[in-house]
Amino acid sequence: MSFLNLSVADSITSDKLPATIDVVTALHACNTATDDAIHFALEKKAKYIVVVPCCQAEVASVLRKNKAKALADPLAEIWRHPLHTREFGSQITNVLRCLQLEAHGYQEGG
Repeated sequence: MSFLNLSVADSITSDKLPATIDVVTALHACNTATDDAIHFALEKKAKYIVVVPCCQAEVASVLRKNKAKALADPLAEIWRHPLHTREFGSQITNVLRCLQLEAHGYQEGG
């Protein structure tokens, strides 16, 4: 095993890494770092991708910004409270990531 001090963007084009990778993992990749790992895995045509996201706040912040006008919609009640906003944002984020991976031919392991 070896380690390279590269950003995800640089690692995609680096000649220090092979054109394809067997396994890509990302453990507690905060916020959009999971998306970066998925992008890397897709670019490197990884056989297997294992990601464990955390701090999925990107979608929650968009929900928070639009909360005032969205509360007129009864469905907005499912993310009215701050904790629910964060959890709802996490669920949407995970669904979008799964759809992206499935669109590229990946299947859920299990």
